[in-house]
Amino acid sequence: MTIPARPLLLVTALLLGACATMPTAGPTAKEVLDEEAAAAASIGYRIIDLDTATMPPPPDRAADLSSLAALAAGQPGPQRIGQGDILQVTLYEVGAALFSRQEGIPAAGFDSSAKARPLGALEVAADGTIPLPFAGEIKVGGLTQPEAAKEIEAAYRGLSQEPQAQVTISRNLTNTVMISGLVGRPGRLDLSAAAETLSDALALTGAPTAPAEQVRLRFTRNNETVEVPLSALSSGSTADLRLMQGDRIELLPDRRSLTAFGGLNSVREIPFETETVTLAEAVARAGGPSEAIADPSAVFVFRDDPAGPAIYRVDLLRPSGYFLAQRFFMRDKDLIYVATASANRPSKLVDVINRLFTPVFTIREITR
Repeated sequence: MTIPARPLLLVTALLLGACATMPTAGPTAKEVLDEEAAAAASIGYRIIDLDTATMPPPPDRAADLSSLAALAAGQPGPQRIGQGDILQVTLYEVGAALFSRQEGIPAAGFDSSAKARPLGALEVAADGTIPLPFAGEIKVGGLTQPEAAKEIEAAYRGLSQEPQAQVTISRNLTNTVMISGLVGRPGRLDLSAAAETLSDALALTGAPTAPAEQVRLRFTRNNETVEVPLSALSSGSTADLRLMQGDRIELLPDRRSLTAFGGLNSVREIPFETETVTLAEAVARAGGPSEAIADPSAVFVFRDDPAGPAIYRVDLLRPSGYFLAQRFFMRDKDLIYVATASANRPSKLVDVINRLFTPVFTIREITR
């Protein structure tokens, strides 16, 4: 069986003419750099060959924490009583006691022993007052515990002999912070006179339910909110704030990721599983450049930087390129593209020709 020469030539001509439009894994390096020159000028992005001079700075953990440290301007003061708090009040009396029944009058006519009378659990009302037996309502909202005790003693002076009051807070709603999100025990945390720090509060409510590198800390004070990586916070640093009443702490999932496609063995979205990811690590997680189609001399990182969009290019055929890739830190939403080798297209043409004519030759051999 023979194939007519003219049809064979016609098919070959059509295949060769279609070579420029054959599908590939993406544009070549020349197409990325040349055909986008006009777009780069109109959009305003830069194409940068990566070297030591053009290397972007690594993530600055100190800068991340500076905004959090700035909230430390207002240091916590003494704890004060507020609405909803429940006070345990104990009144101590000597001599003629208002609340304690006299078992007998001593010979001297005066009983010098002190007697204690718990007045029960007293909730602070919206107007800051508490009700006292025989003395009526007194205002304690905004006072410290010693100041509230003095107000109670003044209310009973004249009704009781040498009254002394002791005030403790059994339910503390005012001097608390709220902790939510990825913590072991979310909820309200009472602050003590020791003035707990941010790291103290996280320790008291249980470890985060996710690795610290995958968690962001959102901190709110006085309607001002700051977010930082949880892994950047260290005990004793300026960002480890002394907590104040009303502070809110949230631990949120940090879903940072980058995208890799082009001439790679795995086209995929790559999550940040560690605090930092370098370009070399990201390319490795994508399976590395494909030996069949990739052009390792043209690895691009597309970055929408606040200072202006940029495309960084690194040549992994040079040893220096690997050192540069190890020092280049990826950012959230970066995009890696490995260009397609220009030599790949003729190989695809040969593959198409083989697929078309191999059955013909196979049938010819069978029918002989």
